[in-house]
Amino acid sequence: RVQPTVQHYHKFRNELTEYRGLIYKRDKLIIPLNCRADLLPKLYYGHFGVNKTRNRARLCFYWPGMARDVEKMVLSCHICMTPRKNNPRDPLISHDIPNRPWKKVACDLFNIGRDAYLLVVDYYSKYIEIAKLEDSTSSNQVMVNLKSIFARHGIPDVVMSDNLVKNGSFNTLRPAHYIHSRTA
Repeated sequence: RVQPTVQHYHKFRNELTEYRGLIYKRDKLIIPLNCRADLLPKLYYGHFGVNKTRNRARLCFYWPGMARDVEKMVLSCHICMTPRKNNPRDPLISHDIPNRPWKKVACDLFNIGRDAYLLVVDYYSKYIEIAKLEDSTSSNQVMVNLKSIFARHGIPDVVMSDNLVKNGSFNTLRPAHYIHSRTA
């Protein structure tokens, strides 16, 4: 006779292993009932909704009724259930697809922590080039990296960007190479 507390686990007992005092179902840690209330909010950190939280939980953990517990917690979240103002979204602007690679590219600058990067994406192939900038405020750094990328792939006819147009060095490059710039 199987104890009621472990009855659920009996049907897949061949998949259970013990390692350092913890019980796993295959590679998923089985979370005891008394630890689930502490773990659920940690899985929900970021308030990503039912599906993402459920998928995050399934990556590492298992317990009977886990999907139901996640859904119950997410649907009871006061932050997520508070109605938000409907901010109208700007309409998407469609762009013509070029007929060859590196005819039209999009460029942008972004930061991750203290590091600055230049991103260049080809509209035709969706190929991405990312260059780390030594100094995020140096327009010369941007130009050195753009020239290097253009030397490898060719000079585009059109460069779409929202912040490179303001870059003085870029504006000297445009007429010399017949590059048209447009604000994205």
